[in-house]
Amino acid sequence: MSDSGNSTKHAYTSPSPFAEGSLETFDYIVIGAGSAGSACAARLALESNARVLLLEAGGGDDIPEIHTPNLWLNSHNTRATKFFTTMEQHKVDGRAHVWPRGHVLGGSSSINAMIYARGHRSDYDSWVEQGNPGWGYDDVLPLFKEIEDYEGGESRYRGIGGPLHISQPSPAMRHPGAVAFMQACSNLGFRENPDCNGERLEGQTWMNLTVKDSRRQSAAVAILKPAMTRENLVILTDAPVVSLILDGNYCKGVRYLHGDVLVSAFASSEVILSAGAIDSPRILMQSGIGPAEDLASIGISPKADLPVGKGLQDHPLGAGCNYQAKGPVPQSHYNYSEVYMWEKSQGDLPAPDMVALYVSIPFASSGFTLPPGEGYAILSGVPRPHSRGELKLVSSDPTVPPASIRTISAMSGIGIPSGSRPNSAAISAPTAPMTNSARRKFFQAAEN
Repeated sequence: MSDSGNSTKHAYTSPSPFAEGSLETFDYIVIGAGSAGSACAARLALESNARVLLLEAGGGDDIPEIHTPNLWLNSHNTRATKFFTTMEQHKVDGRAHVWPRGHVLGGSSSINAMIYARGHRSDYDSWVEQGNPGWGYDDVLPLFKEIEDYEGGESRYRGIGGPLHISQPSPAMRHPGAVAFMQACSNLGFRENPDCNGERLEGQTWMNLTVKDSRRQSAAVAILKPAMTRENLVILTDAPVVSLILDGNYCKGVRYLHGDVLVSAFASSEVILSAGAIDSPRILMQSGIGPAEDLASIGISPKADLPVGKGLQDHPLGAGCNYQAKGPVPQSHYNYSEVYMWEKSQGDLPAPDMVALYVSIPFASSGFTLPPGEGYAILSGVPRPHSRGELKLVSSDPTVPPASIRTISAMSGIGIPSGSRPNSAAISAPTAPMTNSARRKFFQAAEN
């Protein structure tokens, strides 16, 4: 399971190290071993003697396609990826959309395109303006610097010596198409940006990548695995959480499956839910935390009437043009998208609202067919969408994926204006077949 040579003696797949029906107690329980969960569990284990249990629904990351940058798309054809597919969306010509999510140690940091972009200063400062002190850009910048090891060196904006190595494409290994894209932007009068995580975001730039020595630096490789030698950290893969164990408004533990064994684990300090944008609200709602009326309508007893699943947003990326090449297109040494360009559609905007990027392979979203032959693409995207939607449960069965209600449209201003009608989008996720005994235990745990 290890890609870094560190011990994995405290990481278990199956059978479970705990007896069926056992009541295990830890100081902390972390749900999900993605970017956030890996960081939480590793820091707790490395910087304290607290006993930490990390639960990952997916498997280990011993998959070659994960670790080789130019094979990252192939990882979507492995057990490392699960797909959520929306229903047809009437605002995009009735097409369905696919949301790939990491189902493996490292979460989506193990299957994504390895782009490292913090965002714009105004993204963080707006959180403070909305009543969230401590989340402004100047507040979080020291933390970004602490976590990274930037090969470009230390500066006011960049850090070195952290666990996560950040690189840019080496001049000797840059894709010729990406070089041409950068030159074309300069020829049009746009100013090149040497570092999109530096002083400014605007301009064409060679991307920051979570790559070191031609290997992916996922959250599992860079952050979690160095902590696996710690005796106080227990990691369980293939351990989907069924529900939270609540005592009034206090979460005291979790129920999860591991090797078809239903286990209850308790936390003396905290339960940290970091299962991603889809599974975190799913687990909360499955546990009775969410919109009370919606939960009651599918047979879940509401424990806390809260707006869980609201405010869903995504950044549309993929619209663009495909071009037929005059000859063979060289293979990328990196992720096929080495250069990006952020710009504002209007000069008075606080931050760029458009992004374009060169991709050294043809690309088309669902509903479109690519012609055969050599080609490349220039894609565009909307990094600051105003549309919002929500996730809802459609069943009390924990194995049934949630449904999504979204609005996909161009709007001015924040939020969904009154009168806008969201699209209904049910999500399905192909998963490995569950054994009958496991399915029964899911139902029994949900009922309890």
